[in-house]
Amino acid sequence: MRRFFVPTVTLLKICLIPMAVTMLGIVFPALLKLALLFDLILLLLCLYEVHLMLRKMDYKLSVNDRFQFYIDRKSDVLFEMNNTGSLAIQAEMLLDLPRFWTQDEGMVNVEIQKGETQTIPFVLHPKRRGRYTLDTMNIRISSPRKLFHLYCKESLAVTLDVYPDIWELKEYFRMARNNRLFEMGIHKNRYKGRGTELESLREYSKDDDSRFIDWKASARMNRPISRVYQMESMNDVVFVLDCGRLMTSEEGRFSSIDLAINALLVLSYVTISMGDRIRIIPFSDRIIGDFTATGHKNPMQNIIRFISPVQAEFVESNYSLVFNYLFGNINKRSIVIFISDIIDDINYSLFRKNLSLLSKKHAFLFILLRDKILQEEAERESENLLDIYSITAARSMILKRNQSITRLKHRGIKVLDILPEMVTARLVDQYLEIKASNRV
Repeated sequence: MRRFFVPTVTLLKICLIPMAVTMLGIVFPALLKLALLFDLILLLLCLYEVHLMLRKMDYKLSVNDRFQFYIDRKSDVLFEMNNTGSLAIQAEMLLDLPRFWTQDEGMVNVEIQKGETQTIPFVLHPKRRGRYTLDTMNIRISSPRKLFHLYCKESLAVTLDVYPDIWELKEYFRMARNNRLFEMGIHKNRYKGRGTELESLREYSKDDDSRFIDWKASARMNRPISRVYQMESMNDVVFVLDCGRLMTSEEGRFSSIDLAINALLVLSYVTISMGDRIRIIPFSDRIIGDFTATGHKNPMQNIIRFISPVQAEFVESNYSLVFNYLFGNINKRSIVIFISDIIDDINYSLFRKNLSLLSKKHAFLFILLRDKILQEEAERESENLLDIYSITAARSMILKRNQSITRLKHRGIKVLDILPEMVTARLVDQYLEIKASNRV
């Protein structure tokens, strides 16, 4: 903790009095002694004021770490200030905030009597998901006679995790829990009954397939009984997330990686609900992590804690590294979902070779997120020569990308090319389709 004293405006104004008397002493020498006496009294008063603050003013500052932050939503951080000295404390407090954070108020004013403890809320507003550190609290304490300010810089080192916007995802979770995924564009109803695990028996209805009639049960009950099958459980779902520079593009409140993570959370919820295991591998120029949600009491909380600090980085993604990692670390046949942003003729050969091998060993889905800004640039009308160059470059990039996607599809690789805001529904839809087709 660093502390230092600064004179107040009040003290500077008082100092003008002996200065004025000294100036008059040039004309009236008798006033010089009065000015000297005034200076001496003021000096003693200042020393006494500083002595009081150093010896009789003290406090303890602590922070309540029971807080959760969600992207673009306000929340409180609660500090407790205990006045352990024998003087009342009048202070102004200001946090040094990380980048992408704002505070509703500037300085927070507090007044704490001796022996009291006061809880001080700071309303903070994070604009980006991720992990941040709250380093410093700046405190300015006024002396009893307002002659000095004591400036204190308190070291905090508090870690703040900003989670994805769970409130926006709760509606997806609710629909998944209530078997109403069709409301968000997921056509789960068309997959019903196509699994191979027997779930139950029920009375036959006219819409049932006659192949699923259980003749033994029908004979016992003396009426037609149908077998109801469910999709297999205990499959492994591996979600590979590109965190390179191409996932940093932003449109509105969220970047491409934010929308991809939102989709991952919904997929994780559906996957766990269906009895499958989810494994998450984020990468950029390195493997950022490898997390498997196992049978904890609340696996979704563990997934959120793991994925929340993951950010897109301004580096080139190392696709060779991640493909080698997948081949060396995924032995069991799984559903592998690879999500990235763009593919062109430069890295097409690398993707073609490795994705073909992955598709043969696993049920593979390659999701490409379109760059909405690039798409809009390619579709707008030109107004000058510079626009023609920009629009031509955008159309050329999209053309090469589409050609690469077409060639991948011709090689039997499942490719989903969509806008980032549509990825949640389409991702879960494709997952359910893979499950229903018994490809795992």
